[in-house]
Amino acid sequence: MKDKYFVPIKLEFLLDTYKQFKSEYTPWVYLILKIKNYYYMTKAPNVMYEIDRTEIAKFLEVNESTIHHCFKELISAGLLEKSKSKYRLRKEDAFINTYEHLNNIDAKKKLKFLQIFGNDFFKFSNDVYKVQNRPNMQRMVIKALRIFYYLYAENRHCYTKETGIVESTESQSSIARNLKHDPTTVRAALKMLEAAGYIKLESENGISFTIATLHKSTFDAKWDEKKKQEELELVTPKYKYLEGVTGIQNNSNQNAVRQSGDYRNNTLEVQPEVPNNFIGYGKRDTAPYNIFRIYYQNNKKFICQGQWCKSDGIPPTDEEIKIQEDLLTSGHKSRYYKKDDYWKYHKPMSDTKAA
Repeated sequence: MKDKYFVPIKLEFLLDTYKQFKSEYTPWVYLILKIKNYYYMTKAPNVMYEIDRTEIAKFLEVNESTIHHCFKELISAGLLEKSKSKYRLRKEDAFINTYEHLNNIDAKKKLKFLQIFGNDFFKFSNDVYKVQNRPNMQRMVIKALRIFYYLYAENRHCYTKETGIVESTESQSSIARNLKHDPTTVRAALKMLEAAGYIKLESENGISFTIATLHKSTFDAKWDEKKKQEELELVTPKYKYLEGVTGIQNNSNQNAVRQSGDYRNNTLEVQPEVPNNFIGYGKRDTAPYNIFRIYYQNNKKFICQGQWCKSDGIPPTDEEIKIQEDLLTSGHKSRYYKKDDYWKYHKPMSDTKAA
């Protein structure tokens, strides 16, 4: 299998967002089948072929009865057809689209599909299985896979696969809420993903932590630290507290404004220059609607996003989502972008606001 070989799959199907299957293994069995048989699905959709269930059971470290149950669910859903000892797989698009239509679910704000690269997926799965810290944790591995692809899609790392690290606005509690896992399970799964080298967790208090997804083939820890330092230098704190008289007051590049009264006599309000790599702002379409910034990386080779600040609690409009998706894919600066308002997330005018 070539490294560039991938299959598209509906994220709602892979994560079983609508709880359409009894077994949490079923979507992943389907994904394995799709990776192995995508040629037949696209080039010869009516051809029947043999499937080795034993091989799938060994890969997922489960008994064959579990795989048999998954096959029954896929057959019942019309996604797998059987004739004697041969099978053929059907695409999951109609299965998901029909459910969303019958239940009046708006699919406009969703990813059309997620690209799963075959070699990367099998290596990723093996890496996570290797970090099981006790026997019989296969179900925890499946939950870890599910959480990773959720993060990978939510922070749009899937749009910038060459980028080594992308921050996420998700937290342990938001993952638990959105994927219907208990917080203890989420924490254990995140630790497994960190041990396997696919996410980075940072915590100041040892309780809550920030999350970033990693792409192992392109992530460079030293480069990451350098990039973080550069960003800190670009994003100067809004207020600097000065002891006595300093030369900053005469620095025209800082655009400093002297404050009056009490302790602010020694405080300068600093309006930094907007970094050249800044593109615009975006807003998550799920509560609590956190705000993120969109920026270039590696001399405008990649478009990335990083957490910016908490939300005002107002969900983005359809037009705002369209604008930020355009920014994430094309990199054009928003026409609503204003240099003076770099620190702010604009309130909408009558039409739209900065993405």
